[in-house]
Amino acid sequence: MEWIPQWWAKARTHATRSTGNDGLLDQRPSGGVVASKMERGLIRVGHVVSPRERDSTVSVSFDDHGAEVIWPREIGFEEAWQRNQGESAPSTLIFRDHSGYLTLREGSSGGMSMSSVGSSQQRIRYRSVVETGASHADYDHINGMSSEVEGLARWAKMHAVDGRLEIDSERKSPRVVITAGNLDPRELGGPLALTLATSFNHDPTPTNGVYSISEALHVRTRSSETAPWEVHAAAHHMIQDLMCLVYGYQCRARLDSVMREDDQQFGTDDERRWWPSVYEPTFGRTDDTAEPMKDNRQPLFYLDETDPVRVANWLSDFDSWSRPTWIAVTTLFQKNSTVEAQLLQVGIALEALGYAIWRRTPQIGGRTPTYERLLKYVTDSIGVELSAIYGDGGNADDWRQKFNSAFKGAKHADNPLPDGIDAIRRAREGFTLIRCWLAVELGVELTTLKPRLDRSHEML
Repeated sequence: MEWIPQWWAKARTHATRSTGNDGLLDQRPSGGVVASKMERGLIRVGHVVSPRERDSTVSVSFDDHGAEVIWPREIGFEEAWQRNQGESAPSTLIFRDHSGYLTLREGSSGGMSMSSVGSSQQRIRYRSVVETGASHADYDHINGMSSEVEGLARWAKMHAVDGRLEIDSERKSPRVVITAGNLDPRELGGPLALTLATSFNHDPTPTNGVYSISEALHVRTRSSETAPWEVHAAAHHMIQDLMCLVYGYQCRARLDSVMREDDQQFGTDDERRWWPSVYEPTFGRTDDTAEPMKDNRQPLFYLDETDPVRVANWLSDFDSWSRPTWIAVTTLFQKNSTVEAQLLQVGIALEALGYAIWRRTPQIGGRTPTYERLLKYVTDSIGVELSAIYGDGGNADDWRQKFNSAFKGAKHADNPLPDGIDAIRRAREGFTLIRCWLAVELGVELTTLKPRLDRSHEML
């Protein structure tokens, strides 16, 4: 089944985009740049499409937090005051202007200005905007979601573009050969059949003498029945957390598009599917101060070093593993936090991880183990003593005691506060332990991990 981005049917010229392995070439506007209708700083003015509202003119402003709707109301001061006290904003809003429809989701009231001259303004904040709406489909429930995560293509070794330098045997001069072609999609599994699929963009017309070609690797989830938006998003968040732990870096994520089977621009006998674009700048974890990850940063392990069955099981068991990984990765996105705060979060993540491991053991029963016992579940799951965690000549027993002591010192006022250098060292060791657990959980051999752990990484 082919994946069609929203602008496919609106293309006019000769630049191309190819997505998936179906050989489909999608046209784009000349110049290689799609004129986006949803981007930061853009303001669109149009009408609310709702059977409960008369033809109301509103503005939609796109910013770093989503979209803000300003809705002029022809009401007096008293009525505006009453509405401001009790009226909640519509959670979903259908908008239409000369460029098309928008479906705005997850609305919250920003209050209403009041005027004695009979003109007021209501402000509504929306988290995400889907570039569709003519069918009034409910995009709180969807059949598919597509996103991109930084570092994913390198980890999966899935690149649509390949370049090489050749030497002309006759002229003895070099030439660059660049080829682009989509790879077969790779399914990782899980309840939403999570799949990785390549795409590339190319414009044969140069801009100031520069020819451009770009690639992307998309994370896609699909469900035969509509599922809540948040259910699909959770699987994408797990992939972002996975990349953050794989690289030890704040890898960014971007939501591309979503899909509903009952909101299609093709006939019922057409197997292609139309995926409208989405604007949600707060999707996943964000850090506006983070620098893009450098190309020479290597992951702790690669996809082809994992066990496919264990990867699918990890995705399926989201409820167990998302909590510890979410807490651990949060430390990467919090700048200028104290070392004690980092130690606390890593310690809490290790506690959650140990509890999840304990919960799946056959001999479960009785009271929840102590904190140090939960740490032992985590260290035992690795099975060997790694110097990157326990230090040269160190062992797991001594490390657990020292980590527990430092963690309690940061957590409880009646315990000695750990030295700052010791606190950050324990936090980094604990974070490395979580990274190693994830590698082992996904089937990576310890002989693969050991030499890579010796490399210098900025872990927190």
